[in-house]
Amino acid sequence: MKKDLISMEYWREAHLLPLLCPTDVFYVKYARKLRDKIKKADFERKLALEDMTEIALTLTYYLEDVVSGLGVWRSFIMEHKRMYGRYLPFYETDEEHYYVDEINEADVRFLIWMIFQKRNSGMIVNPENSYMQRLAQEVFGVLDEDFEMVPVNNDLLEAMKNPVLYQDFYNLKTLMIQVCCMSYLFYYFTAQHRDRVVQQVNRIVGEGQPLSVIEYMAESFLGVHEKTGPLAMKPQFWIGRMLEYWDMNEEANAVKQMETRELQPYFVVENDHQRILLEDWQGQHFELMASDLLQGEADKVTKRKVMLGSLVKYKDRWYPNGGVSWLKQEDRFLKYREQKQSAQKQKELITDKVLRLNQNSPFLFFEDYSAMKKWIGENLKDEFQNTDTPELSEAHEQEKNLVAFVSPETGFLVLPGGACCVCHPDNPYYQADEAGAYAIKVLFDPHYSASEMVRCLVREKLLPDAALFSEISEERGKQLLQDNLDFLLRVIRPDF
Repeated sequence: MKKDLISMEYWREAHLLPLLCPTDVFYVKYARKLRDKIKKADFERKLALEDMTEIALTLTYYLEDVVSGLGVWRSFIMEHKRMYGRYLPFYETDEEHYYVDEINEADVRFLIWMIFQKRNSGMIVNPENSYMQRLAQEVFGVLDEDFEMVPVNNDLLEAMKNPVLYQDFYNLKTLMIQVCCMSYLFYYFTAQHRDRVVQQVNRIVGEGQPLSVIEYMAESFLGVHEKTGPLAMKPQFWIGRMLEYWDMNEEANAVKQMETRELQPYFVVENDHQRILLEDWQGQHFELMASDLLQGEADKVTKRKVMLGSLVKYKDRWYPNGGVSWLKQEDRFLKYREQKQSAQKQKELITDKVLRLNQNSPFLFFEDYSAMKKWIGENLKDEFQNTDTPELSEAHEQEKNLVAFVSPETGFLVLPGGACCVCHPDNPYYQADEAGAYAIKVLFDPHYSASEMVRCLVREKLLPDAALFSEISEERGKQLLQDNLDFLLRVIRPDF
């Protein structure tokens, strides 16, 4: 969704299925009409043509979705209400004035905010920004006026409801990739994982593989495994919710029970011409059917010791997700398992030791690097003896107000300067006058803080000073952020 031209081909690219529909001509023209309205309504001249195109397309897809009963938007608002007690974050959506199966001005406000937020990484866009509010009001006026005459896309709805799509994993995977990598409510979120997933594929199976194979494996992983959408749910969750909306409950249950496994080396325990038994580094077993491999690949596997790839379980059967590679020697798997087990064991040992020493609290607070180094030397010398720990490197020597955190998932983490914003009874370095800005960085910058640490800080309500910039008041900015904190973290942090 980054092109200036609103063409027929481009319109179909981001459909739930890349299908030729009789209503396409109307919606392409309507997207152009909306963009013209946005041009006229851009009273502060803040938008580039590309931004206008993106907003116009997103709102046209939303309009088609609601009018046609496709279920994408409805799945989001109903799940948001289940989680948080209201249909949308930030905006008033009381039962009397919010219409679940129609368009709403609050929806338009949210979608415009979502686009601005995803295109402004590194900052939090206030959803009550007056410019966005006025723009949403202008655009909603057009949508509301035209709502009754917009055509229903029955062709797309019936194609999505075709039971054949949900009988076979590979058909379903193609659908999941299209919905979660291309459609208007998920594209922005899935895209932020793409570089990391491509790097992961390259690291695990990239040697000797052509770019097309790497991209296919990454796309398969994104469309099936990675959380997406404004509530950070896996693709099978969203497809399952849509199927429930269409009363396809048998298909919905099958999709929602889908399991996925990380891209990694798997040891071939047993294999013949019919089945392959795999083992992961944790000792779990997975059985693949040789018939699910590419033609001619099954014969090669009988002499292989390791599979590199990811797995999916659908309807009680495991499948390779995307392309896989096979290795003759088991060294790659053994080294991977050793590294994983060693790292996990050390994290657990450190966490257990710190919790015992620290009255079961995962947080430690230090005035400076020297104080932290001294404490570690006195209490964790054995645990750190054979490990290079970047968190304890010379880079922290000049830092003050350090907060350390432990968990079995992270081990020992250090947050330089972070102690000033953590309102904890054991923290003598908390500084209320400086806490707000630091708290925002801790919460929303994945390069600064680990997601597991943030979850703990939020769960224990230790960052009460975090606030958005508000045109109304400082207190309103704080209220807006604190009331929607869990949702904002799901939207902004790819790792949350």
